[in-house]
Amino acid sequence: MKIVFPLSKGGFISGFMLIFVSIMKELDLIILIMTPHHLHAAVPGLPVPER
Repeated sequence: MKIVFPLSKGGFISGFMLIFVSIMKELDLIILIMTPHHLHAAVPGLPVPER
């Protein structure tokens, strides 16, 4: 373990960053789509309350 972990540490960090960046891209898209007038576009399965 003393040899393997330092060698694989870069791969773990790269994998985490790849997943983190892809999640942040999708979250940004959902925030841009979800406006007060178009709430149903971002969440199609949930009912929209009447105003």
